Amino acid sequence: MKKIVFIDIDGTLVCDKGQVSKRNVDAIKRIKDLGYIPVICTGRAVNLAKNIIELTKVDYMIFANGGGAYDCGQKKVIYQNAIDHNLVNCVCNAVKNDDIKIEYIANGNLVSLYMPQDTVVQINLVSYQADILPSVKQIIESYESIKIVHKSKFYLDDTFAPDGDPRTPDKKRFFYDVALKNTSKGSGIIGLCNILNIKKQDRIAIGDEFNDFKMFSECGFNVAMGNALPNLKKIADFITDTNTNDGVAQFLDTLN
Repeated sequence: MKKIVFIDIDGTLVCDKGQVSKRNVDAIKRIKDLGYIPVICTGRAVNLAKNIIELTKVDYMIFANGGGAYDCGQKKVIYQNAIDHNLVNCVCNAVKNDDIKIEYIANGNLVSLYMPQDTVVQINLVSYQADILPSVKQIIESYESIKIVHKSKFYLDDTFAPDGDPRTPDKKRFFYDVALKNTSKGSGIIGLCNILNIKKQDRIAIGDEFNDFKMFSECGFNVAMGNALPNLKKIADFITDTNTNDGVAQFLDTLN
């Protein structure tokens, strides 16, 4: 029976400096040797996680908040939930602003431009001013088939924000990740697990953020980091230590 472990990157697998500890790397290797399938499940594009893929030697990656799945061994995208090119162009033209940088996750990679033959699964809107992106939120919400799947912590409301969160800017970089409404880490997990034929009860998730709620909903056992959002902790089956204290490894070491 195959078992699979989905591991978020930021705030989970990596420490606050963006590094993966040797203990976490060793723990992933150990569960691979036991027969588990380790998978990175992140909002990042593949080209922004290649060093982590190489270091951890995970088998697969769910990228773009569930927009697609990547086979790390074969080095190819095996699942994508594509946004129609006409819709991509309409959205980008509608939110065009000198203070908004528009990027795309196409064919698994983050790019500033895409070609007609490319498959776009996510539009990333980035600004260095806090009040700019909220000014286009209503425009995004006016489209029936897309939504904001992830955003800077600065924009989280009290439902998701950590207790005592001072709402400080994320290094003065603010973002909205926009994708199809049926895109989530959960949909990416379903897409990959349909290919691998792995049932929900054989899936484990480890995360910390509000885009991990959908990941939890598609897994049979869920682990919240010690630094996770309070509401994510409430629905977790297990709460491990923080990302700065190798919380991922501390949980993985309990698997046999």
